[in-house]
Amino acid sequence: MVGAVTDIIPAFDSVTVMYDPLKMPPSHVSTLESLATWVRTTAAACRGPGPTAAVRAVEVPVTYGGQNGPDLEFVAGQMGVTAEEVIRIHSQATYVVAAVGFLPGFAYLTGLPARLQLARRTTPRTKVPKGSVAVGGPYTGIYPVASPGGWHILGATAMELFNPVGPAACCLRVGDRVRFVAGSA
Repeated sequence: MVGAVTDIIPAFDSVTVMYDPLKMPPSHVSTLESLATWVRTTAAACRGPGPTAAVRAVEVPVTYGGQNGPDLEFVAGQMGVTAEEVIRIHSQATYVVAAVGFLPGFAYLTGLPARLQLARRTTPRTKVPKGSVAVGGPYTGIYPVASPGGWHILGATAMELFNPVGPAACCLRVGDRVRFVAGSA
């Protein structure tokens, strides 16, 4: 069965398994049924006491506001507080990397305080600068490379989040605990 699987795409609470039916073993009468059985068996075999990698605590230095955070004042206005209060709320929370996707190295961080949860921008930007720290819906995240994006940018970091030639391409891993530290990035 393994030779027929062409890609596995994990998400928050599901997994997409791509396969080539022409590479399925000939002994399998119903390829979809056989694949579903294989997926269930494999998933069950992967369950265990939990992740073996230690949970890491990662601090991310952030310069909030100004050119680095063009949406900080908007977010403050939506909340009815000052920009300093938005920074305090954002930087005092501890976030958990729930998934890495959308872009290589883009970590979806859960734990965003409810007060900072805003709908995405009505008009996405065509280019969000690398290192932008932003909020969108129930998540906060950091754009690892310049790309289009629709989240509200609060600040920026100089931290390298994605390096395809480094020993670990992605700086943040699922399960990591992340804190944003206000100051100079």
